[in-house]
Amino acid sequence: MKRSAVIFWALLLFCFVYSFPYFPKIHSANELPRVYLTDAVVETGEFHINDGVSRFGATVDVSPDGNNCRPRRHNCYSNKAPGSSFVAAPGYLLIKRVYGLVGAEFGLAEMVWACRFFGAIVPMFLFLGLLSRFLSNFLPTNKARGVIVVYALGSMAMTYSVTFFAHQLSAACLGSAMIFLYYWKQTGKKSLPFFIGIAGASAIVVDYQAAFGVVPLGVWFLVIAYKRKSLPLGCALGGLGFAIPTSLLLWYHYRCFGSPWLTGYHVTETFAFHHQKGFLGLDRFRPEAFFGSFLAPDHGLLIFSPWLIFSAVGMKKLFSKHRGLAVSCTVVVAIYIVFVSSISMWRTHWQVGPRYITVMLPFCLLGYAAYVKDASNGRSVNRLAIFAAATLLVNVLLSGLSVWFFCVEAGLFLTAILLFFRDEKATLLAGAGGASIAVYLSSSVLFPHFPDRFPNPLREVTLQLILDNHAPPNMGSWLSHGTISLLPVFVVASILIWRWIFVPLQLNGRRAAVSVLLAVVWLTMIGNVAVGDAADRAAYRATVEGSFLP
Repeated sequence: MKRSAVIFWALLLFCFVYSFPYFPKIHSANELPRVYLTDAVVETGEFHINDGVSRFGATVDVSPDGNNCRPRRHNCYSNKAPGSSFVAAPGYLLIKRVYGLVGAEFGLAEMVWACRFFGAIVPMFLFLGLLSRFLSNFLPTNKARGVIVVYALGSMAMTYSVTFFAHQLSAACLGSAMIFLYYWKQTGKKSLPFFIGIAGASAIVVDYQAAFGVVPLGVWFLVIAYKRKSLPLGCALGGLGFAIPTSLLLWYHYRCFGSPWLTGYHVTETFAFHHQKGFLGLDRFRPEAFFGSFLAPDHGLLIFSPWLIFSAVGMKKLFSKHRGLAVSCTVVVAIYIVFVSSISMWRTHWQVGPRYITVMLPFCLLGYAAYVKDASNGRSVNRLAIFAAATLLVNVLLSGLSVWFFCVEAGLFLTAILLFFRDEKATLLAGAGGASIAVYLSSSVLFPHFPDRFPNPLREVTLQLILDNHAPPNMGSWLSHGTISLLPVFVVASILIWRWIFVPLQLNGRRAAVSVLLAVVWLTMIGNVAVGDAADRAAYRATVEGSFLP
């Protein structure tokens, strides 16, 4: 591996492991059932989580064994898909044994850390390595690494890699299936269908809703097999690979809930109204869910990750040379847009962005990479700088905007950018990427759990924590217990942005400054909308700030 590659991956890994945003007072319903299951598999080889519940307390996402079990065992089980716990188990076992050898206490915090590292961060970096090599087929290596930086630090991929929520692990599995499909189409290597099947099924074992993304990839699989005249062999190998993780999942369901076809959500006693409504919670398209998931300033995907706007434009470039890949990615994205807009429990708790559709982000990345490939600059940077500075001034003067005013202003801002300054593609890409990284990096290292009640959590949670000098445990805690201890991770992120985003896009000092100004404008627009009231400030003190206190 070249020296520059070693430096790149080391700096990126540093951003993920530097901070440990763990808050026991939250008693996370998304993490603890998975952690308890990991410990149960390692210690007893069983799937019930009775021991974890009795030692550390129950959470709302715990299911009984179900009426189909004969005899009833009256055990507690995680209602999550079990795949992330299975992935974390080997590394978890290693760390637990090391703690035992040195006589150190292996408490709940250590359990959570081990699960996050081996069940989320390590698989994330294995996927990023595969993704980086894949993207190098479409654009130069330096630009490919810049795309990796934007995806890894500027999207929900980071939030759900530093937490044990399984969404990013599922995205890695489904994204790997897509990459293997592309290589199979290009090379015809006979063993690839087996790995395609394993990756696709593993995505479902990790997170049930990944099944929706498996369908279009399965169709593409059949098309490739037909064109290569390897339909019987391809389907046999792919089916064998798919059957291995699927069999494990069905056996898990049978052992826990008495039937291979019953999941923890079928027998859950918490939020049963949502989970059992319609088909797996899908009943009708909700305009408010679409707006809230993609455009709302509190959790909107395009608001927190504006680089995705360029993904939609760039996807058109793929259709000319990679039609099958482009069609599959587009269909997967469309499916998850409909999914999150139609599920009854679309507004999930304690999330940064619409976390249920984290799995579609690798498919959006292809369009963004296609746009980055041909990005260049024109001669409008001075006018762009004046426009950005004027917009920033307006935002400062009109702080505390309404949501609808924000939507109008953001729409006008983006329209002007795309119509009048589109010749400054590289500058715009860098600005959008920088804004996305600022949102997700800051929230992930500080407090990656936005409660639902805040109309503007980026301002009322993340910014307020910085102003109040709160920081979770991190590598710099020995220097300071305040936010100054997080400075190294932001310095490293700045180096990554400069070296692998600004430099490959050929931004000089002036254009780099304009890119930073554009990012500041976007963050200011988000920060100035829907300022909370006294009740929100009280909720911040009780819930968020209280999570940092002993």
